[in-house]
Amino acid sequence: MRVLTEGVVFESDPDIDPDSDSDERQGGHAMNLARVVGKVWATRKAPGLEQATLLVIQPVDGDLKADGAPLAALDLQGSAMGQVVYFVGSKEAALPLKNKLTPVDATIVGIVDRVDR
Repeated sequence: MRVLTEGVVFESDPDIDPDSDSDERQGGHAMNLARVVGKVWATRKAPGLEQATLLVIQPVDGDLKADGAPLAALDLQGSAMGQVVYFVGSKEAALPLKNKLTPVDATIVGIVDRVDR
């Protein structure tokens, strides 16, 4: 699968099983696509997340059909409702942050312009 975002093409590894829940799929080696379906409102947040925007994303497969349960994700891109985004999970979710120990399970790292199969 090829994903175009801001003029850059990313290709997922065809050898990784997209139905696998392995660390390889969740850890950023495979393309994690999702659609923004809601916003999280929190009056208190962990240190490092005070100014952060949290969104509800619905993971999707290569055909952009729902695939799995929705989850909360940190938004670093200014994503809008209904947009298709790509995200990283697991320990990689904190890597874009200043404090690499910030407690976050998923981070949106890009907005998808187009998906080619």
